Amino acid sequence: MLTIDRLSIQLPPGFEPRAAGLVDLIGARLASLVWSDDASINHMRVDHPLSSAHASDDAIANDVAAAVARRVRGGA
Repeated sequence: MLTIDRLSIQLPPGFEPRAAGLVDLIGARLASLVWSDDASINHMRVDHPLSSAHASDDAIANDVAAAVARRVRGGA
């Protein structure tokens, strides 16, 4: 199980209307993953370059959730 006390994202200008939906999607993606090990991380920063302003919210959420999962699981 993964518990996130606070999730915040910083988006480029123009993405403000999408922020709440992206946070929800990222949380849902992370909740759907299988977590086999315990981990405790006080703070994590995951840089995610948005390849395109036209990328779908689903694509962005999948990429960010995958990056968070890699970090939590000890990857780069």
